[in-house]
Amino acid sequence: DLRSLVFGFRNSWQYPDRWARKTCQRLGVPAAVHETGSAGKADAELRARWGDPLGAFDRLMASLPAEKAQQVEVLRLFGESLRGQTSPEARVAFARTLEAVSERSSGAQAQRLRLDAAQAYLDGGDRAAARRMLAGLADEGGAPANLTAPATSTLVRLLVEEGKFEEAEQRLVAA
Repeated sequence: DLRSLVFGFRNSWQYPDRWARKTCQRLGVPAAVHETGSAGKADAELRARWGDPLGAFDRLMASLPAEKAQQVEVLRLFGESLRGQTSPEARVAFARTLEAVSERSSGAQAQRLRLDAAQAYLDGGDRAAARRMLAGLADEGGAPANLTAPATSTLVRLLVEEGKFEEAEQRLVAA
């Protein structure tokens, strides 16, 4: 059972990360120092760790930096903080994060992220979002077969499970 200790300071010179690590070492507890650039990012990270991953995602999206490369990095780090969580809400928040990164990426990387997002949506129980991601990948022209084939296969399975046999058959014929 790990606990969190949160310091909030206006001036970084007051208590640098060395002080926090040293203090935790003296107390005999493991330490990880996470720095954020804004109150919004700090709020998002704490919400994600304390059981409100969807609220955390919404808060994070509202506080993203303006530059696309910085947005991707912030989203990537947020996704890493969700990776080990298994609740349906955490899986959907992880999927939304992957989808947001895919929207800021291009080519095969974006396609791979959308496939991973679809799987995370399925894991979280959001079948409509998973279907949307999979249909987009399956219909995308120029996508490599190693991405469209699993997307089509998973989409067909999802449609069959939902009793949409005609649509599943159309997808199989089109593939």
